[in-house]
Amino acid sequence: MSFPNNSTVTNASLETIPETVLPVEPGVIITEALLAIVGNLLVVLSSGWRQTFPPAGRIFVLSMACSDLLLGVSFAVSIDPAEAGRWIYADHWAKVLATAECSFHTLTAIALAGLNIDRYYVLNNDVGLSGRKSKLFMFIAWIGVLSWYTFAAVYGVPVTYNPIIARPVFDLNTFVWFTVVSFGLFAAAGIAALFCVILVLKALCSHEDAPPAQPGVFHINLGPSAPQIPPQADPNADDANARWYAKVVLLLTIGQLLLYLPYSSGLLLQEFTHVHVSPTFLFWSYWLTCLNTCFDVVVYSGLQQSFRKAVYEIAVSVICGMYNVCCRQNRVDLEQAIQTTSL
Repeated sequence: MSFPNNSTVTNASLETIPETVLPVEPGVIITEALLAIVGNLLVVLSSGWRQTFPPAGRIFVLSMACSDLLLGVSFAVSIDPAEAGRWIYADHWAKVLATAECSFHTLTAIALAGLNIDRYYVLNNDVGLSGRKSKLFMFIAWIGVLSWYTFAAVYGVPVTYNPIIARPVFDLNTFVWFTVVSFGLFAAAGIAALFCVILVLKALCSHEDAPPAQPGVFHINLGPSAPQIPPQADPNADDANARWYAKVVLLLTIGQLLLYLPYSSGLLLQEFTHVHVSPTFLFWSYWLTCLNTCFDVVVYSGLQQSFRKAVYEIAVSVICGMYNVCCRQNRVDLEQAIQTTSL
């Protein structure tokens, strides 16, 4: 089976929508690019700095952060075409961005499913997925998803620049096989994540509550002192932490999936029906969907004290490092001035 090699990036949508009525707001794209890049850099650094997430969950969190970080970089590339109203770079860069767009959104959904599976195992078995299995799972996911969309871009699926959302996209009407497999990949990941959400909710609701704390009893021993017994870890505290982190994962997953709904619905109506979808709705719903690239940062910042503490330490380290560099430069300039004066 042979596929034609289409190397032309068209701006077909410009023929039907005048540039003067395009709803594109470059300021929105700039803001989301900054939030995605800075926020996910903080997630990556904090995960390695203080290991703020459980071992297996850390793999899925890092995978999501890397996907969202790379999407943020691709947003930055879309700023100049958004201002120009057309694609202004080489054709192969449009294919790279279209491949990144589909791949990283799909990988985010897969990582969400893996994160929920790990929490489900923790709640039911007190032990989550092993780090080795998590790494293998995400490695296969990254290789498989990137290979599929790279294959599609290289071997003939046309890429068109959509000026309404200011992004290069794959043409979903040219090859049925590509459309079916691509929608199947993303839908399977999303359905798996939603199914895991149901499992975690069921585990949280059916989990027995921790027994109430018993009143403390103090004993006064006037005899020879006995050897001190090291304090034991409180299993109830571990259980409470597991349940709390499961709730954080639930909020993250439900929020991410809900953000996909408006644009996905509009895209399906536009591509496969005769219903007119407003360009303004498509633009704002698309970039609302792209807010999922920084939604995880909002959830971690609001609900995880360890993440906030790690971000604070990173900020302090960066400020101190910049201060030391500036002071060293000032000392060098002062010493040079003193030497020059003495001469």
